[in-house]
Amino acid sequence: MPRKIEHSVPFDRESERLSRKYRSLPRELTRLRQQFLAGALPGIRLSGVGHHVYKVRLPNRSARRGKSGGFRVIYQERAGALVLLLLIYSKSERADIPDDVIRRVIAEFET
Repeated sequence: MPRKIEHSVPFDRESERLSRKYRSLPRELTRLRQQFLAGALPGIRLSGVGHHVYKVRLPNRSARRGKSGGFRVIYQERAGALVLLLLIYSKSERADIPDDVIRRVIAEFET
């Protein structure tokens, strides 16, 4: 089923910053969007932050680190036809994002 993809403000801000630093990020995000449009829900489901929230690992080919040292995208599937890109971060810059931050971004998008 084709999906609509939307972004949160924090996702847009951080993806712009990371794209300036890592030239391969736009290409990786395009690949991720293609997966969503094909109906896939890649990554692992996160518990404790809401329904249908996932974290997917993307490689950082600019830094030649692969997926383990690459990017993390946190997204939420809504109503089966909408994917909301919530947050993105570089694993080399940040270990994880606390659950309360993810819940806050979800709540901000709902208002």
